[in-house]
Amino acid sequence: MDRGPACGRVSFETLLTRDFVAQKERPAGAPRTGAGLERRFGTTTTQLLHPLLGTTQASTHPRLMTREVHPKRRAVWTLERCSARLFQYAYEVYDQMDHPTLGQSPREACAQGMQLAGLRTHRLLPYAEAFLLLTCPSTRTGSAQVERARGIVVHG
Repeated sequence: MDRGPACGRVSFETLLTRDFVAQKERPAGAPRTGAGLERRFGTTTTQLLHPLLGTTQASTHPRLMTREVHPKRRAVWTLERCSARLFQYAYEVYDQMDHPTLGQSPREACAQGMQLAGLRTHRLLPYAEAFLLLTCPSTRTGSAQVERARGIVVHG
């Protein structure tokens, strides 16, 4: 855990305890210690998102941008198209690239791990109503108002 505000909540700790998950904390302000996931986010951002047409990466240096290449004028990606491209990148590109640390592709490493350790189906968490309720955020007071016309109202 990165010591964020969500990690110290009772509801989060209840979820971990319910599913027999051990909580490990990393030093505050040290994302590099969560290396696997953090590196995957970084790689996906630089290899997939930054080169996309309409990305806001160019706006980090606004004086170098002309009106014709401004990202707001060139945005072409819908959520559906972006999701499909992300899926394609994850399962057809990145998954099959040689990984320098692994010495093989992530897909080959996963297959090798499955062959050595098995599926470990006993570790799967069911995506059921109990899980959804435990992962819903709460209010500061722990209660909310239900209005017939608007539904659940929190902080107005």
